[in-house]
Amino acid sequence: MASDFTQLQQAIRLLNAHTRAADEQAWQVLFDRWLATLPSETRRQLQTVRFNHAQLTLLTTLDQSNRKQLRNQDLTATVPFSQGLVSRYVARLVQLNLLTKLSLPDNRKAYIVALTPLGQQVAALHQQMHHHTNAQLASVLHTLDPQDVQTTIQVLTKLTAQPLHPKS
Repeated sequence: MASDFTQLQQAIRLLNAHTRAADEQAWQVLFDRWLATLPSETRRQLQTVRFNHAQLTLLTTLDQSNRKQLRNQDLTATVPFSQGLVSRYVARLVQLNLLTKLSLPDNRKAYIVALTPLGQQVAALHQQMHHHTNAQLASVLHTLDPQDVQTTIQVLTKLTAQPLHPKS
């Protein structure tokens, strides 16, 4: 059983690394292609930026909201990141002109985070990256035995059904 567990754990980690690498490659191709369409000043500003997935998730979350904006408190509640991390990334994305912060007149501490048109474009690239990777994975899944796929889904569902807590 330990050998099976080790093999399964290695396979899951390998799949995770494999999809992460595919995402990174797709992102770089899409991002480079998009950069080439921008005015030279904007291109220079964004050329050396290395976005992490959390930053892209913030942009995509805002892009998927009704008005392309959310109260900072609502954004923080929506994403799986700490308030401090969201604040740091929002500040960085504001510097890059991908987001703006709009003060609320009734509360000086609260603010709305809104996508800029440039931020909307980066969010769209992030979504395209995932569509590309998902399409590649789907094409591989279609070559597998449907019963094997169902068994894999059942095993992974059981593995994720119970939260993992450290022993006290």
